[in-house]
Amino acid sequence: MLEIVEQKDSLRSMLEEDRQRYREEDKDLETQMLAKGLRLATLRQRKESQV
Repeated sequence: MLEIVEQKDSLRSMLEEDRQRYREEDKDLETQMLAKGLRLATLRQRKESQV
């Protein structure tokens, strides 16, 4: 039982690290796009423009 809890905690930790890395990558990409004069539209903005 303790082993399962430790595995769960390890998985949660890895997922949180991945989420943080993805946020940082997204932020870096957005910075690069803005530097080139491009804007990043949100998913909501894209849906509204399709209607």
